[in-house]
Amino acid sequence: MDPTTLIQHPIPVRNIVLQLPQAYLSSLLTFHDGAFQPLNAIVTKITPKSMTVTYSQPLREPWANPLPRTATIAFTPPLPPIPSDSASEEAQYEWETICAARIREMEEEATRRNEGRSDIVVTRYLLPDHYMGWLSILQFVALTVLIFMQIKYAPEVLKILFEPEWKFNAAVLVHAAILVKKSRDVMNMNDKLRKHQVDKLPGWKYTGPWMKWLITCAFEGWRCAKRFEEEAARVGREMAAKEKKGK
Repeated sequence: MDPTTLIQHPIPVRNIVLQLPQAYLSSLLTFHDGAFQPLNAIVTKITPKSMTVTYSQPLREPWANPLPRTATIAFTPPLPPIPSDSASEEAQYEWETICAARIREMEEEATRRNEGRSDIVVTRYLLPDHYMGWLSILQFVALTVLIFMQIKYAPEVLKILFEPEWKFNAAVLVHAAILVKKSRDVMNMNDKLRKHQVDKLPGWKYTGPWMKWLITCAFEGWRCAKRFEEEAARVGREMAAKEKKGK
C-alpha cells in the first residue's frame, strides 16, 4: 500500500496492514475468492466487518498481463469497533491483538481447507482390535519369510511346500500382487492421515501416530484404514456433541 493511502487509515489498521505477510493474504484469497497463485496482494481497507484486498491474478498465457482483482473477506463475527487515533495506546494495542489473532485463525482455516484437510484431528494410534487383523499380518509375514528362505537358502524342509516349481512361482506371483495392493493401501492411508492432520502431530516422522498407522497399514491392509476411519468418526461425533452442548 502506498504511503498516501496508508496514512488515511487509523493507526491500529496501519500497524496491522504493515505486518500482514503475503503468504497469509495468498492463502485467504485462494480460499475466499478462488484466486490461483495471486500476486502483489495489498490490503486497502479494514473495517470491523470485513477486509478488502486488491491483487493481480496471473493468467495461463505467460505473455498476458495479470488481471487486477478486488476481494472482500468478511470477519465473522465482526471485530470490535476500531479505536481512533486519539484513543489510548492500550486500547489500540488491544484491538490490534484481537484483529491479528482473528486473521491468523482465518489463515489457518483457509490453509487447512485449501489443502483438503478436515477439522477433525485424529491424535491417537489404535492397534488391531480383531483377530482377523492379526491373522492377516501373520499370513503376510509368514509368506514373505517362506519365499525369502526358499530364494536365499532353498532348505529341504520347504520342498514340501514349493515342489513342483510352479507352486513356488505361484506363491511369488501372489505375494507380488499382495505387495501392489498393500502399496496402494499405504498411499491411500497417507492421504487419510494428512486429511485428519496426523502428519502435524509431534514426532510424526519417527515415533508418532503417523508412522505407526502407516506401518500397521503396510502389514494389515484395508482393516487398518477402516479402523482409522472409525476413530475419525468417533472424534467427529465428540466434537459435534461438544458444539451442541456449548449452544
